[in-house]
Amino acid sequence: MAYSVSIAGFYKRFSRNISRNASFSFAKNKLLPFEVDTRVGKDVTLYQYENTRFHRLLSFFAVGQFFCWGYLSHFAYTCLRDTPISDPDGDIKTKLPFWRRINMGENKYRYGLTVLCASLGYMIVSAAWLFSFRSIHSLVLLRGGEKLRIVTYKPFGLRRNLRVDVDQTACSHSRNDATSFLSLKVKGHYLYFLLDKSGTFTNRRLFDHTAGMKRKFE
Repeated sequence: MAYSVSIAGFYKRFSRNISRNASFSFAKNKLLPFEVDTRVGKDVTLYQYENTRFHRLLSFFAVGQFFCWGYLSHFAYTCLRDTPISDPDGDIKTKLPFWRRINMGENKYRYGLTVLCASLGYMIVSAAWLFSFRSIHSLVLLRGGEKLRIVTYKPFGLRRNLRVDVDQTACSHSRNDATSFLSLKVKGHYLYFLLDKSGTFTNRRLFDHTAGMKRKFE
């Protein structure tokens, strides 16, 4: 009698544990058809675009332009001479075309050309390097699904890594609506990061439910 009671008690406890574990597992893995489990067990690449050669050439071009415009700026400051037209009666200036009447060595023109050339060189190299800093090479969802690694380019084709929270990122448009570039906003960073549509979205559904979501930051 005691033996049968112990068997019945063991069976009851065993059944209760099985039922509890099964219900817990079902509740944990229960997802609606349109939902995606973003709690990945390993790092997952969401996007990748290999364009190192372009960014390397872009940097060399920008540096070349910087030195070219820098030389023109130096030339304008040191070589332009103030040579006014000798015309006491004012008859010659009225007969000459407009571009012949300009004295390029006059201070306002000489300093203006110097600043203009130097500014153009600086703006070209700044724009090229800023584009590289904001162009994304790859996007990786880290293990656990709460962090995102953003790999961007640097000047001359180098790369840098950023680790951000997934809920700190947002896309201004959906992946299908973007034409040439998809803008990715990261909270705490000025300007947008750019995903070239020529790249490959290696896991589209996971991207759409993590970095590709539209969020509003306070």
